[in-house]
Amino acid sequence: MSTAAELPPPAGPVRVESITLSTQGGRERDQHLSIEVALLDDSDNPVAGAAVTLSLKLEGKGIGSATGTRAEDGTVTLSVTNAPSGFYEAEVTNVTGVAGDGFHAFGSFLKE
Repeated sequence: MSTAAELPPPAGPVRVESITLSTQGGRERDQHLSIEVALLDDSDNPVAGAAVTLSLKLEGKGIGSATGTRAEDGTVTLSVTNAPSGFYEAEVTNVTGVAGDGFHAFGSFLKE
């Protein structure tokens, strides 16, 4: 019987390093919206296991929120299938499971 290896705790306070919005899928690779959030500790190491909550707006109107758990590489990816064209804004509104600051971060993307 094998057990999952425990990840070391973050070296210090955790921050949102980036929010990346992009498209994927479909013939033109623009059918779905993908939102990737990266967390780093104060030694610039990826942080796994934290739960990240995002809110998403399209053309300034809230269209939903989602929570995802970080993978070992310190990223979480959330998707919007069949996303309509328009200007998207993503905001990290909460991070749980780690100590730190800088949890309110923004990203935007124009999907044509």
